[in-house]
Parts: sequence; C-alpha cells; structure tokens
Amino acid sequence: MEFRTLKIEELQQWTQFCGSVFPVGEAYFMRHYSNDPYRDINGIFIAVDETGIASSVRVFTRYLKIKDTVIKVGGIGEVCTKKSHRGMGLSSKLMHMAIEYMDKHDMPLSMLHTGTNHHYVKAGWFSICSYYKVYSLRKTKLQEGYSVEKADLKSMDVIKTLFEEHAHKLCPVYVRTDEYYEKWIRSELTNTYYLLKDGKPVSYADCVLKANQGVLVKEYIAGDETSMMKPFFYQICNQMNWPKMIAISSPFATDKSYFKFFDYGQMFRINKPFKIGDKTISYEEDLLVYLSEFPELHLDGY
Repeated sequence: MEFRTLKIEELQQWTQFCGSVFPVGEAYFMRHYSNDPYRDINGIFIAVDETGIASSVRVFTRYLKIKDTVIKVGGIGEVCTKKSHRGMGLSSKLMHMAIEYMDKHDMPLSMLHTGTNHHYVKAGWFSICSYYKVYSLRKTKLQEGYSVEKADLKSMDVIKTLFEEHAHKLCPVYVRTDEYYEKWIRSELTNTYYLLKDGKPVSYADCVLKANQGVLVKEYIAGDETSMMKPFFYQICNQMNWPKMIAISSPFATDKSYFKFFDYGQMFRINKPFKIGDKTISYEEDLLVYLSEFPELHLDGY
C-alpha cells in the first residue's frame, strides 16, 4: 500500500472514487475542488494499491474569525475508504499525514463534521454540541411593507452585503473573500429567498428539503428583522410547497419558543497553541468558551 498526495492527473479518478463511496456522487466532489479558491492538490492524501485508490483524506484551507482574531483553519473532509479496505487503518495513516500538512502550513486549528466521532477522537479531535431550533410553522402574514421573493443570484452583491453587515453577530464565523463568494458560496446555495422591506432586501435564507425530516435552513441572515423570521419561513415553505416544519441552527435565530435537538458532529483539534486576542489557546477548555454559540454553517461546509 502506497500513502501519498494526489497527483493532478488523478483528480477525476479521485472524484469518481469519492463519489462511489458517498451517495452524493462524483459531481459533488469535483465541484468542491474546482470552486474552492484555496484548493491545493497537495492537501489531498490517498492510499493506493493495485486496485486503485483505496482511501482518501482532504485538508481544506479556511479562515475562521473568533472575536476579532482570524485563524487559519485546516478543514478535514472527503474522508472515505473502500468497503473492501476498511478496518486496515488506512484513513488513520492519512489523517496523520493531514496533521503534518496542517503543521507545515501553519494551521493551528482543525475542524470537521462527522457522524463517526470515535474515529477522530483517537487523533486528538473533540466534539462540541450544536443546537438546533425546530419550528412547526403556523400560517402567518407578513407585516405591511414586507414581501418575499426568490433570489436572483446572477450577482452575489446582496448576499455579500447582508452577510458582511450582519454576520459579525455570529461567533465564530468564516471569513469570505470576493472569490469565495463568487465560486464557493454561489455553488453551494440551493433555494435562496430574500425578505424585502419596501422593496429592499433586508434578510436572506437558503433552505433545502430533507426527505422525511422537513426543511433545513442552511443559512439565515436576518439583520434587524428577526421578528419576521416565522412569517418569512412560512412564505418560503408555502412558495416551495414544502411542509411547514423547519430546523435552524440556533445562533441564527433569537426566538426562544422552540423544540431543541442536538448534533455532536462538529469537531475541533488544537494543532498547536494560538491566540485569540490576548488569550493563549492551548487546550480544549481554552477554546470551548468561544464555541458555545457556534452556528452550523452549512454553506461553508466541506
């Protein structure tokens, strides 16, 4: 078995491999590579034998703002192994190569999202609890002067303006460059709607219908219009002919009348000590105080 970085001429072979393991298909992985402004072929690690690619781990480069400090983050994704090769420690070996890559590229913090937490705990990642609010929406009308319309995404200016103006209220939050908006965010938006006040967009939401689960709000930037949240989402569900049941990452909304459910899939690893303001972050307990309101940022997910 050979453990190494991916070669550029193997890119399609790799996306086909990932698409054969995960149910989302090859195009998802090609999109995530081609639309990532920070992509690095040397951040993709593979295990190869005579049957071809047997296992994969990718490090995404991201920048996370915590308080007033921007931290370079290594996002772990595209972790997959052929069924026939599982239980051989392949992804664990690749994970250690990924840790070495993050150290070399000055990434003091690592993040990932998983349903198999135990696999990563052994290599130093720890879980945080993410909270969702679940609403069963009743029929509600928008207040006078408000309307809802499907977003025209030919330009990302409205999304960018609203996010940059209001996302600072979230902590932590990803830093988004112009190129990141145009490539990554544009390609990850699915069903995007604006809430307009007197014809001007004041909020946006991007949602997706999850089979047998209801509507997942991938991102919601409300500005000063949080009181209009339920009418806004009711109108979206009505226009899409969706069930009137939504789940939203709790930091995106301020309404406290909700049912809670929890997700322990977000994990972090402190690769080496770093600072947030004047505070040195060396251990899990140092970082946890800053993560209590960490939103599930689905558009930034990898």
